Amino acid sequence: MATVDLKEELHQKIDTISNTAELLDLKYSIDWFLQDKLTWEERHVLDRLAQLPDLLENQMGTLHEEVIAEAKKQWLKK
Repeated sequence: MATVDLKEELHQKIDTISNTAELLDLKYSIDWFLQDKLTWEERHVLDRLAQLPDLLENQMGTLHEEVIAEAKKQWLKK
């Protein structure tokens, strides 16, 4: 069976699920499956990205201008 056919079959099966809890369970299962295939670095980056919305919502992030200013300072020292 071709990859395209498998993806289409999976998509059709997912479309039959109407229960939100079951869809979330499937999503978490797929996330877990894919997470297992990642390297440590990839997992670390994804974890940091997942934290961004909370950090920004709580205003715990760093402004772009501050990051650029700090980068310029460090770069100019070299």
